[in-house]
Amino acid sequence: MCSNIILGGAQLGLNYGITNRADYVTKKNSHEILLYAQKLGVTAVDIAYDYGQIFGWINKINPGLALISKLKLFNQTDIRYILKKHLSIDRLKYILIHDADDYCFTKTDKERVHELIEFCSTNKFKWGISVYGIEALRKFLDHGWVPHLVQYPHNVLCADDEIGNLCSSLNIETHIRSVLLQGLLIMPHFGDLPSQFRKNASLMRWYEWLAKNNFHPIDVCLRGESIAHRTKILGVQNVIQLEDLIGRAFGPIVDCTSLTKSVDKNLLDARNWIHRS
Repeated sequence: MCSNIILGGAQLGLNYGITNRADYVTKKNSHEILLYAQKLGVTAVDIAYDYGQIFGWINKINPGLALISKLKLFNQTDIRYILKKHLSIDRLKYILIHDADDYCFTKTDKERVHELIEFCSTNKFKWGISVYGIEALRKFLDHGWVPHLVQYPHNVLCADDEIGNLCSSLNIETHIRSVLLQGLLIMPHFGDLPSQFRKNASLMRWYEWLAKNNFHPIDVCLRGESIAHRTKILGVQNVIQLEDLIGRAFGPIVDCTSLTKSVDKNLLDARNWIHRS
């Protein structure tokens, strides 16, 4: 069982990923990916109301995977309509606030959080937040809102894990995303990166270290000592990618003690990438 691998749904229905050169995955191919994921032991898939076609497809193509869904709570108008849409989703386990970093201390924002928590409680869903930084998590905790699940960006280049440590102390479940940085960490060569990233010091050091130590980047990203046992969200474009990732996710821990672990926050936050040159 791949209990610590969750299939990312952004690629299923969206042309997603800065290194993606293909169109979004079709309904037929999405079904094939989900079927194969289940065959390989994956037990859950991560979707969102804003992930294009997948939200409407999921009941028809899901072979039996548990579902984690996200919605924008503070950047939508008809929240009740979107929440009610979730009642028609089979095997739904979690509903997460997709834009938790945008939470402000307004009356409307507080009311929306209360409404989400009440909706989840009434319908026996667990609730959570998807964040980029620890400040967003602390805002929720300061109000006494302790989520069941927190998703956040983390990978082998991160020197510390403030969010993970805080969640662990409060028995909050965590899933890490950006494990492969939308493919930026697993390109064959540094020169294959999109031009806007070729001056990034963290990525330069990463590719130099890989070449020096003769490591396959996926092995390090998925089996580095700080990552191997974490629950990871991984997105794929096809079953070949899926098989490769799952096959490489299990094996000996990769020794990363000589790796310089430093990654700037701009690189972890994909919302900033469009502004980079």
